[in-house]
Amino acid sequence: MASVHASTAIADYLSRRPEKLLLDGMRQWAGGYETGCVDCWENAHDAFTRELGPRAAGAPLFCLARLVRGLRANAQRPFQTYPVNCRRICRDECCLMAMVASARDGDRQCFSTAATALGLPEEEENLFACAAELGTALDDNGLALLPVPNRVLCGILGLARDDA
Repeated sequence: MASVHASTAIADYLSRRPEKLLLDGMRQWAGGYETGCVDCWENAHDAFTRELGPRAAGAPLFCLARLVRGLRANAQRPFQTYPVNCRRICRDECCLMAMVASARDGDRQCFSTAATALGLPEEEENLFACAAELGTALDDNGLALLPVPNRVLCGILGLARDDA
């Protein structure tokens, strides 16, 4: 019975416009680096343009590109994603979503938990700034991500936590 509730909650989360756009855009952008296929980046651009309009899409897409590039440059291991349109979310994708939402909210504890799980340096100010800018750019376009409390992220990652 618990798995039914969990999968319903994930489906509800991923059906929200802000989370869906961020997740699909991130999968496409990371896929462009992984495959070397420009179509992936064009698909991300098209998705943001459809959702936000041609003028408004630029800032969030630029922020997404900077964040994914920063993840690739600084992580100690490759960033993992599911294919575009997959109705599930993997561990690394969950961490990315938490990074963006927590940086936007100024929650350094949750950001640090996510960054550590992704194999990023503990004090990566540039990535915090990129994630915060992306969250703010989405907010500015009426696409506010749901907050991700650190205790929730720790539970997802199976980590012991002091603040639970």
